[in-house]
Amino acid sequence: MAKKKEEIVINKTELMPTNLGSMKQKESGVITTIIIIVIFALGILFLPRIMEMLSPVDTPPIPYVDPQSPSEETTPPEESKDNQTVFYDLTSDLAIEVNGFSLTDFVLDTSSSNITFKITNKVGTSNFFRNHPYYLEYYSKTEELLGRTKIIAEEVTTSLDQSYEIANVTPLSSIAKVAIKEIIENEYPAVSLNSNSNNAPELSCGNGKHNLIYTFKKNNNKYALISIEEIESVSSSIENYEESLDKYDELIASLEDVDGVEASLSPKVNGFEYNLTINLDKISESDFKKLFKEKYYYPKNTDAKIISFEMQASNYTCK
Repeated sequence: MAKKKEEIVINKTELMPTNLGSMKQKESGVITTIIIIVIFALGILFLPRIMEMLSPVDTPPIPYVDPQSPSEETTPPEESKDNQTVFYDLTSDLAIEVNGFSLTDFVLDTSSSNITFKITNKVGTSNFFRNHPYYLEYYSKTEELLGRTKIIAEEVTTSLDQSYEIANVTPLSSIAKVAIKEIIENEYPAVSLNSNSNNAPELSCGNGKHNLIYTFKKNNNKYALISIEEIESVSSSIENYEESLDKYDELIASLEDVDGVEASLSPKVNGFEYNLTINLDKISESDFKKLFKEKYYYPKNTDAKIISFEMQASNYTCK
């Protein structure tokens, strides 16, 4: 008997999605994210102001200045009170206090063109003026600078009388005020030099009877001293002329065997002339220090501006 065939029925009803579960997003998570973003943005926006509020009150921000910018002009700082010139009326009772020393008993002698005063050590270091370049400056009534003298006081243990010729100020009676100040080498003005017959730069300083010629070579940004020539005229009319002549003869004899030194005497109608040349490239440092102790014998490589400034403050005219 044959099996009855089953009829296949196709369900044409539309399939519906089956909901297995649901996930709800919390609204508070979105709000938190927005708040964080806002706070971060505000932090960036107000960060400079916050840093300014946190920085010390007494240290204002320093503006940046581009050192390569030629258009930026900086105004030099005002002169501090320590560097300002203090003027003193030149009177007999004048007293100036300098680092434990007292300068008193000022006398301006117009007949001899000299100024004298006394340095008294109260609580200062005895070699203070040797190590610190102090100058006594001369001014008119209107505080116009007329000249200056470098104070030479190697050792002041108790007191020391000072006397300086002031031939560069004419008339001497025009000096009404003085000032005393330390002037270091960096403050010395630059100097223009002439060229000698060998085309070497030189500086000539003289006071009438005593003349010095300093020769230099260019060394980096300065003129460095390489030789000194000294010319001194001695008149036969001076007291003890013969003794003076013997003294110079002995001096020349003592320098005869010194390397780098040439010395001679030349007779003149009214006296003689002493000539000395020191080659600083040849003379030994020990011989130089031992034989030439005067202040105008400057050591090798001394800058020309130092010699010019100090010699003019020692009553010499330099050119």
